[in-house]
Amino acid sequence: MKTLFLVMFLGTSLYPQSQGGITNGPTAEFRIQAGFSSLPPWPANGVPLVERYPKETYLFIDVATGDYIAYFPESLSPAMAHSKAFRTVRIPLGNKARAQATVRVTRSSAGEFVYDYTVTNKRESTYPLMSWLVAAEVDDESLTMGHPTWRKYGESASVVAARTGVAAPALPSIPKGPSASRLLMWSTIEQEHPLRPGATGDGFQVRSRYSPGLTIGYFVGGPPLAFGHALPEPVMLQLSKHLGRDKEWYKDFVIGPRFAPERSVLWKAAEWHVGLQQLVHARAVNDKSPFIMEVLRTLDDLVQHENAAVPIGETRAKFVFKVTAAPTNDYEQQLLSALVACFE
Repeated sequence: MKTLFLVMFLGTSLYPQSQGGITNGPTAEFRIQAGFSSLPPWPANGVPLVERYPKETYLFIDVATGDYIAYFPESLSPAMAHSKAFRTVRIPLGNKARAQATVRVTRSSAGEFVYDYTVTNKRESTYPLMSWLVAAEVDDESLTMGHPTWRKYGESASVVAARTGVAAPALPSIPKGPSASRLLMWSTIEQEHPLRPGATGDGFQVRSRYSPGLTIGYFVGGPPLAFGHALPEPVMLQLSKHLGRDKEWYKDFVIGPRFAPERSVLWKAAEWHVGLQQLVHARAVNDKSPFIMEVLRTLDDLVQHENAAVPIGETRAKFVFKVTAAPTNDYEQQLLSALVACFE
């Protein structure tokens, strides 16, 4: 049996529920995450009684920190075949930055959508924010990213080559489909410009032909040094099923590039309606807010308008997206700006 090595670079990991806009602090939030995890919780006092769990249960979750803990017999390793002892290995994840991103969407003179992000690493974070990403459903070869000091990954190779003469670094992409197909990533290191708990940074910019919609932002903060341990193959195989950005990184809703210029108004309205329902379900917005209720009604009206029959020879009148109820907070103001930009 082989012994496999797990190496996790948590400051700039390339492995990424929604916590949404509401949080009760890191401990409560980790407990919520653990409640949805299929992993058994690590006992608060002592080590687990293995006879209480299904055979070959090697992985647990620490509900206080959100980290994984591997607990396994040393005899799983060929070199320790005769050992009767158990080994405990803590596997910290990069979800220790409780951050959020706000955005201002404008149009450039060339007609691009300009997304200017401000990112805050909340005071309850236990680590600096080292990287953050926007999941964007874009196939936009002209998309550009900006920041004065943080490194940028996600622009097309042709854009990077035109600006620097160097091809873009290869990064994992999200499978195409109803979810996002590209990760737009900004990253720094501990010795440069991390956002400490309580700090806010701006200057993060995306320029794209794609109009705004709701998507997911990922935020990475954890131990700055590489973490490496030898794990027996059965343990590593079990761990691999619980890795991935949605399990390893903190995530939240953000507004970002979403709809290609050729996307129909009907498509965009339907996607926005689903997205707002997800925000309501996650308690990121209040479904009793007059603004949210009117936005949902307006999207319903837009869908009906686009589905209505048009007499032969006539052109469908343009639907004017207008909401009279004033936003009640900054987050609703972001939504309004993005919706107006999307349907203008």
